[in-house]
Amino acid sequence: MTLKTMYVMETGTLVDRVEPELPYQFAAEENTDKGKTKYIVDIVMPIGGSESALFRYPKAGEKVLVGIEDDGNNYLMGYLPSKKEKDNIFTGKENEKILPEKMAGQFFRYKGKTDNTDDKEEISELGFYTEQTKWKKEGAGKDDPYPEISTVKLISTGDINQKAANHNQIKAKRFELLVNCDGSMLTDKDKKDGHAEVTVTEFL
Repeated sequence: MTLKTMYVMETGTLVDRVEPELPYQFAAEENTDKGKTKYIVDIVMPIGGSESALFRYPKAGEKVLVGIEDDGNNYLMGYLPSKKEKDNIFTGKENEKILPEKMAGQFFRYKGKTDNTDDKEEISELGFYTEQTKWKKEGAGKDDPYPEISTVKLISTGDINQKAANHNQIKAKRFELLVNCDGSMLTDKDKKDGHAEVTVTEFL
């Protein structure tokens, strides 16, 4: 297999009068000193099977690494993010402020078009971090620092819809529900305006 660097082309681009089969293939272009060459590239799912998969369709203009087989088949091997891409959600100059300082694992990010003008978040994310918690350990003093713990974040620039056909369980040592409203009561370390503390009582 030969590896080549290419750029994803617009959806609907023909390669030798053949249209890539959506959503499993896309058109990509290799730029060399000899000119430009178009290829039909098969999408590879790093996590996938007949009943489950992790899928993402390439965006036009993205730089990708493609594996070229002798039999003429071409496979997407991975993406090549670059700081030259100003809007890249991982390395782009416009998004450097959102890069995590401490990573405990990995994260998935998505930046799409939204009509939610009130939202301050720029990117939807599922991330795994090591961050300072807002709750102190039992017996900790007033001046003791807040500990750093493993944190899983789920952030959406729009809505989050959760549905369970059977049982939906939320279990935690501490439970905090924050909503945007005036005259709110603040909890522990959270001192931001517009957040309210809601106490949930267990009913047997």
